Amino acid sequence: TFKDSIKHQAYPVRALGGMLFAYMGPLPAPALPHWDVLAWEHGVRTVERHSVVDCNWLQCMENSVDPSHLYWLHGVTAHLASLMDDYEETHDFINFDYGIMKRRSTPIKGKGILVDQHPLLFPNILRHVAHARGEGGGLRHNLQFRVPIDDTHTQVFMVNFTATPGEHSPAYGEAPFRFVPMRDEDGEYRLDMVLAQDVMAWETQGPVMNRSEEQLGAGDKGVVNYRRLIREQIDAVAKGKAPLGVRPGGNEAIIELDVINERIGLMQPERQGAA
Repeated sequence: TFKDSIKHQAYPVRALGGMLFAYMGPLPAPALPHWDVLAWEHGVRTVERHSVVDCNWLQCMENSVDPSHLYWLHGVTAHLASLMDDYEETHDFINFDYGIMKRRSTPIKGKGILVDQHPLLFPNILRHVAHARGEGGGLRHNLQFRVPIDDTHTQVFMVNFTATPGEHSPAYGEAPFRFVPMRDEDGEYRLDMVLAQDVMAWETQGPVMNRSEEQLGAGDKGVVNYRRLIREQIDAVAKGKAPLGVRPGGNEAIIELDVINERIGLMQPERQGAA
């Protein structure tokens, strides 16, 4: 009968790091990347969903390859401006197997040049590290997924992991979840939060930024590199090739990324099982 001929498309879904991931492309499905923050088990993992961002996802991602904004936008909120007399940073952008590794070299008063290195995971994830929130100290490694809803709205999910002696978070288990609004009860941006400051910068460019009117400069080389990478990967897919970072199914080793931030005390990359 007609009703028996009607079927709804279904997609394979997998759990990892407290999240559910659906693969919506052609079969066979590639490997689900086991990013370190999702797959580590030697600590505490939490998941956040943030307010829907009212702009195109690319505006969120271009912010991630514009590292000088940490000083000019976030100022003392991100604890950088208070450590410098003048803005003198240098930035390097190194393409690697999974995206763009960003390396910030910052002259700090009385400490010399300190390095902050973390990647943009192509095309829409930022891997970051910061001080853990609340009491107890430690460092909060995180992945920020900027997921397109449509051309003018983006949903951000953040997975946090803090290495903690005596704690265990199964890679394939559930994780505590919370919603984090970027505006207060009056609809104003929560400007005491670095994340909300970012959202303000993304949204005030408009739903889709008109890039034909921009004037890029020497400080925008990360943005240029990212845009070039996007075009290269679009061309690769059009030719039937796999885009950057996509691996055949079954390859599920933990991908531990070389994230360091000497400014906050992370002098070498975190590794599961390291003493």
